Amino acid sequence: MKPIAFVLTLLFFVVTSYGQENGVYSSIEEALQSPEKVIKLSLYDQKLTSLPKEISTLTKLKVLDISRNNFNEFPAVITKLAGLEELYFRGGDSYMEKFLEEDIFFMDSLPEGLFNLKKLRILDLRYHYIREIPSAIKQLTQLDELHLFHNELSPESVKNICALQQLDVLDIGGNGLLTLPKEFSNFQKLSYLGLDNNWSEGVPVGETLEEFPMVICKLNQLEELHLMGQLLEEIPEEIENLTKLKVLNLFVNNFKSLPESVTNLSELEELNIDVMCIGSLGEICASSFTFPRDICKLEKLQKFYFSERKINSGELEKLKCLPNLVSVE
Repeated sequence: MKPIAFVLTLLFFVVTSYGQENGVYSSIEEALQSPEKVIKLSLYDQKLTSLPKEISTLTKLKVLDISRNNFNEFPAVITKLAGLEELYFRGGDSYMEKFLEEDIFFMDSLPEGLFNLKKLRILDLRYHYIREIPSAIKQLTQLDELHLFHNELSPESVKNICALQQLDVLDIGGNGLLTLPKEFSNFQKLSYLGLDNNWSEGVPVGETLEEFPMVICKLNQLEELHLMGQLLEEIPEEIENLTKLKVLNLFVNNFKSLPESVTNLSELEELNIDVMCIGSLGEICASSFTFPRDICKLEKLQKFYFSERKINSGELEKLKCLPNLVSVE
């Protein structure tokens, strides 16, 4: 065996052994040989069509990733994993894969048995066809993170999700939502909200929000807000209520100015107001953009993205007062 091949082989066995010693497995067969040791099982993109019923013997399993496989239905055996804390079950990873990857399973609804997993903290069901989420989802009282990007959620489903008042992270972007329900104000512990639009070939596609959802301004624990590609024409003054906000991503929106109140976001570290000068999206690029008068108040701002905006040299001079700004693009 050549030296480099020997080293790579040795490294593989060392990494595999280390993983298994720490309860991390990537093979069903190996996991079932030591079911009492398995804590994390990653079966990502293994072309699986089913899971063996013996998976239920993994009584210490806490993390399961079965994303991008060839199941033709939700594996019912998962609902027997009472100790499961993290479940990752994504469909295709791009906008077009729903149409091009016929062998990837896309759910259109949630199985009732899923709500038996009372210890779930993270549930990742991105890139499916899920439209209806029943009110029974409120039974997942330990859930901290819910990822539902790129599904087809109905307005009623969004209302049902609002019962999960304990959520810390919520991503429901890419669902063609036009508005958010008033019940959204229930999320008083939410620190991350993802409402990005779908993207195809570098541009946003699908339905967008009719206007900036004012209910967001009631989420006073929010630290990250992502509204990429929503084509919003105005950002409300009330955004100043998000006093803990650190990241504000408004990439590809149609507003021509920011409200002065944005300078009251004293914790803000990253701000993206960039646009795309492509087709009809490029119209906004011809409009001169003026920074808020008191932009110097954003003392913690480190990253500021606006490269495609039309900004004159006088406006750029204003940024010299920001002491922590390290990235301007």
